[in-house]
Amino acid sequence: MNLHTILNGDFTAASALITFGAVLGKCSLFQLFGIASIHAFIYGLNKGIIDEIFKAHDAGGSIVIHLFGAAFGLAASMFYQRKAAIEDKEKMDKGNYLSDVISMTGTLFLFCYWPSFNAAEL
Repeated sequence: MNLHTILNGDFTAASALITFGAVLGKCSLFQLFGIASIHAFIYGLNKGIIDEIFKAHDAGGSIVIHLFGAAFGLAASMFYQRKAAIEDKEKMDKGNYLSDVISMTGTLFLFCYWPSFNAAEL
């Protein structure tokens, strides 16, 4: 394990936190774990394609981290009962204690990750 591996894991986690913003309040904590597991694998494939095949330099991670996290979150939100989400009988759209805690935790993690985005050059 070296610094390059740790930074790639850091960027993968940040992208997963961006994904969570799209599905927060729609799914349970166990489902968030499943999304994060699938996300890490597909994120690695996406990063490999952009770096090795396209040879693109993504300054600041705007495509690899932010755009992929947002697009994956929107795609994942399509799998969570669209009609039930529109009707919202359980008031999951309003937010609850668990979604607020997860949102705050994600914000704190992104706050801690921010120096690595600015200081690291891969």
